[in-house]
Amino acid sequence: MKRVSVLITMMLMLTMMTGCLFMYSVTEFSGSRASNDELFDLDFDMLNRKEEHHMTLKEGDTIKVTADHKSGKIDVLVSGPSDTIYQGDDIEDMEFFLTIEEDGIYTFEVSGDEGIGSVCFELVKDEEL
Repeated sequence: MKRVSVLITMMLMLTMMTGCLFMYSVTEFSGSRASNDELFDLDFDMLNRKEEHHMTLKEGDTIKVTADHKSGKIDVLVSGPSDTIYQGDDIEDMEFFLTIEEDGIYTFEVSGDEGIGSVCFELVKDEEL
């Protein structure tokens, strides 16, 4: 009986130790973030979650979108009061402009899976165009 108890205890300890080998810490976000009424700028060494920011925009406003993809998967979503106005899955380097078609609150989302790079949404003033 004593041998069985010792054997069971050893098997339990071995199972627990083996399980610990497969556990690892995943960094959700490492980098910098700047956001205000006119800007949402992410620069990340690691992105494994969704980051979002809301901006109140007016019809005719222009948003400059830039992205620098270094590695991993990076997805971008821009949605307005009534619809999605841009969706980019597994994006690469890019630069373009979005014209806002209705007043309201807009949501800017950046999601990553082992993503490394940067994404910036910036309200452009008329004189900058």
